[in-house]
Formats: sequence, C-alpha cells, structure tokens
Amino acid sequence: MKPTRVPVTISHVPNKPRPGRRHRSLVFWNGQWWVALRIAKRMGTSRNAVTEQMWQWYLRLPGAELPERPPPEVIAEAYTEWCVETGGPGDTEEPMPEDGERDE
Repeated sequence: MKPTRVPVTISHVPNKPRPGRRHRSLVFWNGQWWVALRIAKRMGTSRNAVTEQMWQWYLRLPGAELPERPPPEVIAEAYTEWCVETGGPGDTEEPMPEDGERDE
C-alpha cells in the first residue's frame, strides 16, 4: 500500500524568518559567539538584535543608534564562565583575538 499525501498547511514553522528576512551567515570566533550569548541574555536582548542594531547604525538609517555596551564586570563574568566551561583559551579560540590574528 502506498502512503497518501494530503495537502497540509503548517500554521507555525519554528525559526522561520518573517517576510523580507532570511538567514545570513556571519563568521565569528567560537569564544566571541559564546561570550556574546551570555552577555546579550544578561542585557535582556539577543545577539541577533545587537547585530541588527549595529548594521542599522552602520548604514546610517534614520533613528539608528548603537546598542548599549555591557558593563566591564558583565563581560568579565561571561569570559570567566567561558574559560571554566571550555577549559579556557587553550582548548578553543580566544573570544577576543589580537588585531593581527583577525581574518579580514
């Protein structure tokens, strides 16, 4: 017996971009991405929202402002958590590589 396919409309697809938006690829160091997630959550936002704000500011869109920067102690806490969870800089890339080490 062959399976029968019936046209179905799915009302909600998880992680589906809103109309006019699509997934894009950006490349970050693993450590930066990990630390940024913890900081963004503590600041009540997301990495995506922060990235979008930066792009809006960069493009000089009307009313665009840079996102609020986290206090140094929040960055230090997230960096320390990253070091504990990943074994520190020896096991993975540093969250903040030296300028000469950045890929352009």
